[in-house]
Amino acid sequence: MKIPILILILISSNLFGQNKEHPYYRTQSEFDKMTEKAKRTDSIIIASDKMEYREKYITTGISEGSIELTDSLKLEIGSGGFSTYTYTNDNTNEIIKAKHNQTVHYKYDVKDSLNANTERLEISIYYENEKAYYAEFNEYHYDNENVISTNRFYLQLNAKRDEIYYSNGFQEKIAKYILKLSEDIITEK
Repeated sequence: MKIPILILILISSNLFGQNKEHPYYRTQSEFDKMTEKAKRTDSIIIASDKMEYREKYITTGISEGSIELTDSLKLEIGSGGFSTYTYTNDNTNEIIKAKHNQTVHYKYDVKDSLNANTERLEISIYYENEKAYYAEFNEYHYDNENVISTNRFYLQLNAKRDEIYYSNGFQEKIAKYILKLSEDIITEK
């Protein structure tokens, strides 16, 4: 009787122990670490912003511009603008976060921006040693009356992107866009 009970205990503990080693749990743990690290970065930026000017240790930079989209006949199909905020640690002179916002009003069949379909992107990129490690991507589509769609992605950014399988082509495009954007931000520093 003791042997079957011992075997049952070993089998059940082995099954439950495997769940802790499942890749999902490691993935969730890594994601939690990245989001906590991003929250700490955000709290450092907020704390610095609340200080008097001479005491601040995070410098905020901004670049802005306009966007014009044309079709193959050079007819305007959309216009808008972008802004990129960079947050630099004054002690290390390294960018710790960038926030890129972009809005485009698509004017296929309308004459003004108020009646156009609009796409708004909000991208937060977090850096460590001026290497992007994590990004939050929010995309909103709306017109003057309705929200059409929203997308939200959280991405780990690392050097091994070529080996990653994407189940969705849109996700792959987002990751490549964010990596290029993060490199441009560092280059323009």
